[in-house]
Amino acid sequence: MFDAIQAKQQQNPAVAGRDLTATMNSLLHAKPDSAPWNMVPLGEVGLGHAVSKILNRPDLCDDLCANAIPWLAVVQGMMAAYFPDEPNVTSGQIH
Repeated sequence: MFDAIQAKQQQNPAVAGRDLTATMNSLLHAKPDSAPWNMVPLGEVGLGHAVSKILNRPDLCDDLCANAIPWLAVVQGMMAAYFPDEPNVTSGQIH
């Protein structure tokens, strides 16, 4: 979607659209570069890398939500502004 918006603006963006979400994608999909955020305590043996749900770190969930919610609001506004003629935009149901 970001690429489509940037193409519509007809200018070369400083950051490619897909790069705007690269860090979040790495974190959510447990890619190797997300290791610093996916560290979990393994008791007395040290730390490990969680590749799935981290159930004992609610602070990570709070941080993820604090970062994601404003972006969702911005993206919805951008979609309505850049694609006003798409069906269901005015009803808030963008598909």
